Formats: sequence, C-alpha cells, structure tokens
Amino acid sequence: MRVCVRVEDDSGDDSRSLLAWLREEPRVRRYGEPAVADGDGDPVHMGGGVEVLNVVLGAGLSAAQLALSIIMWRASRGRPVRVIIEHDDGQVPVDTDDPDDAETIAAKIESS
Repeated sequence: MRVCVRVEDDSGDDSRSLLAWLREEPRVRRYGEPAVADGDGDPVHMGGGVEVLNVVLGAGLSAAQLALSIIMWRASRGRPVRVIIEHDDGQVPVDTDDPDDAETIAAKIESS
C-alpha cells in the first residue's frame, strides 16, 4: 500500500527534515522506500518546496512502524508539527508526540 505523507503548513524545511529522518530509520528506508512526490503522489526529484513524501507500506513496514517514526520525528522538533498521512481518499493526522498512539493511528490508516 502506498501512502503519501505531508507536513501541514510547510515551507519545505520540515518535509526535508522528515524525509531525512525516515531515510535514517532502517525499516522505513529498506521497506518503505521514502521518496519525494508531486501533488498526485508520483515520485519526483527534490526541488525547492517539498510538500509530499511517498512511502510504501507492506510486508516489511507496517503502518504502526511508520506512525511511530513520524511521532518520534515530531518529538525531536521541539515545536508542534502536524503531519498528514493520506491513503486513497482518507487522511489521518499525526499530531501527537506520544509513541503509545502509533497503533491507534495505524488502525485509522488501515481503515481509510
């Protein structure tokens, strides 16, 4: 399952930071193949204003692992940053720094 991840109200700096974070997470990097995407979710080369990241969920990377990685990135920012995970027509916000919320977020992703 391919999902799009975007940082709400982003100038591009937070998206680049999140992409770098996800690429450092071994399971996300190996199985999720995080990449920059255009507004339609198609992969593109990183330009000035990064807005959407593509991530593949599947056998090697669960929605809970992705949610936990995003939660940990948010906690490292030192300020509130809202991240949206999009799949098909559904959107799931990640606006918590509590790792215990990863399973709840994953359930919402999987049911959207």
